[in-house]
Amino acid sequence: MMKYKDIFTSNIEFSDCRKIVVLADKRHPKVKFIANNPNERFVCVFCVDGGLIADNDAKCDKLMVAENKDAKQHPDFYFVELKGADFQTAIRQLNRSIDILMCHIDYRSVNCRLVMSRCPDIKSTDEIRLERKLKSLNGNFKRQSRQLEEII
Repeated sequence: MMKYKDIFTSNIEFSDCRKIVVLADKRHPKVKFIANNPNERFVCVFCVDGGLIADNDAKCDKLMVAENKDAKQHPDFYFVELKGADFQTAIRQLNRSIDILMCHIDYRSVNCRLVMSRCPDIKSTDEIRLERKLKSLNGNFKRQSRQLEEII
């Protein structure tokens, strides 16, 4: 297994220890993911769509990697999709991005965050499968309408 810094060497949007990380999409300005970083973990955000994955198939918008203060621990990965309305497409984009990018990388957890203008009330079969996959990768799936905020 390799460290993410050895594989992802380009398409970095920013990398620093900022206390608040805000990820937004220009196409959907009211849709935001906000990661509060009170312990000032080193955070690196990559552009996935048109960046780390440059093909025409489904992929998520961003990948946020949050390193741990303890250098012996591997980082936490957050795949982020910021979407207008198509929930099923968003789930496919997150799934495919994980499959492509995580196959040879050391991690502590792999998580997905989906922020949409409107989320459906009922869980789909694809969403349940994604949750199971993430659980096997020590992570979880969170979705929210308009804005999702959490502490990393």
